[in-house]
Amino acid sequence: MYTERRNQREVVRASENALQLGVYSQMSLSVAHTLCPEMISYRYDPEAEFSLLQKIALWCLTISPTVGIDSEYLTHYLKREICSPLFSGIIIDLSGTERLHKGEERLISSIEKVFAKRGLAIRIAISSTIGKAWAHARFAPRVPFIDTSDSSSDTLSERSPQSTLYHYPIAALRLSEQLESQIAELGIKTIGQIFALPRKSLLKRFGDTLIERIEQFEGTRMEFIQQISPAPSLVRTHNFEVPSNSSYEIAARAEPLYGSLTNTLALEDKAPRSITVFLFSYPSQNIIWQRELFFFRRTTTKEFYELLLSYLENNRTIRDVCKIQMAVLEAEQLLNEQPRFDGSVSRDSDRALRGFIGAISNRMGRSAIQQARVYDSHLPEESIGFEPIDSKLIRSPSPNYTIEDQPTRPSLFFHPGEPIRVLALLPDHPPKRMYLGQQMITIMVSFGPEKIEEPWFSEKQPSLRDYFRVCDSHGRWLWVCHHRREKRWMLCGVWV
Repeated sequence: MYTERRNQREVVRASENALQLGVYSQMSLSVAHTLCPEMISYRYDPEAEFSLLQKIALWCLTISPTVGIDSEYLTHYLKREICSPLFSGIIIDLSGTERLHKGEERLISSIEKVFAKRGLAIRIAISSTIGKAWAHARFAPRVPFIDTSDSSSDTLSERSPQSTLYHYPIAALRLSEQLESQIAELGIKTIGQIFALPRKSLLKRFGDTLIERIEQFEGTRMEFIQQISPAPSLVRTHNFEVPSNSSYEIAARAEPLYGSLTNTLALEDKAPRSITVFLFSYPSQNIIWQRELFFFRRTTTKEFYELLLSYLENNRTIRDVCKIQMAVLEAEQLLNEQPRFDGSVSRDSDRALRGFIGAISNRMGRSAIQQARVYDSHLPEESIGFEPIDSKLIRSPSPNYTIEDQPTRPSLFFHPGEPIRVLALLPDHPPKRMYLGQQMITIMVSFGPEKIEEPWFSEKQPSLRDYFRVCDSHGRWLWVCHHRREKRWMLCGVWV
């Protein structure tokens, strides 16, 4: 799997076979394809990976009530950062469950069978501390691994050259990449070499982070599991005593189901963003109608009733409905709204805009509406793009927009631009006159140039550009570009 960094595709996840062929994290995807020509690559989706880990962690609650996702992985995920694949794991506290599972070997065997049926390969290790179990699961030569050493003598046994832990790399201590590289510069490659050094010298040179990891590894410093808890059920069902053909009755029975779902989400200060409604027929119990409804603002049960009824009334094929089922597919955090003195909530322009977008989405589909997104790139053509609309970013235009708010980039951007002919005093000077087709444009004022070049690591041929902001005789502000290498001029945008 790959992601795009600095306009280049880099490997972030790789299979066992690819790793054996020399593929590693942060390698260029083109180099990886050279090493492994038959490799199949996909764009890395952190949301999908986190969702999979969440589902695995929730299933692990059948093993122990104390289960959590690796804390380092959660930290990187919340910061929207990509972490090492070593941290994508689950931690389970088995304390007090020995009699329930009738032995650790039997427990591991049952877990492996469950994952093997789903085509997933896993590495399992059991030890006296989280740090040791983490290290064994990643670096043990054979898995599953059960650490049978006495926890009271672990600190002594792991320092001996005969210990399995002694030969593990320093990455087994769950260190950051920066700290790991600092230690590697001293020629330290294994845990045993770190344990052989005095703790005081390690503290002075590398700080408390390394000492904390060592003590967590040994069990002399407390470490907690960030527990995961099962989410409340977000599915509601109603069974009709007698099959119904009335769209009014179906919508009326669905209304309290929607209210129950919104009340459940309100406990977590959330609201539904999309709900799917299923209708089942009698006597086959097959789905005869389903519809995904989108909500970009708080929607009352009455508004939901009217929305659902508008779809049911226009569909004459819905007959003999015996069951309604509603499921929340996506929920989001509620936005704060300022109440009035009489207790009502002000319906500002943001709410009106959300209602309009919700109505269009329900009519034409969610993908029919897209919004502009700004990206961190100095290249104009790569600094903006369009993605499916996100309700968290819906905002109405500011009524206090002034000329001082005018951005340095045009509001109407042309890519790749319109070719123009230019008359300038010198080759590197701003234009004095330009021709767009047969139209002559006289330049009154000009600013620039703003010099933009392709980054040195780009696979494209370097392009040298000079951008000028010019004002013509009609008062229009234009953005023109001079491609110095190709010796051509382009009209790239207009401020409107």
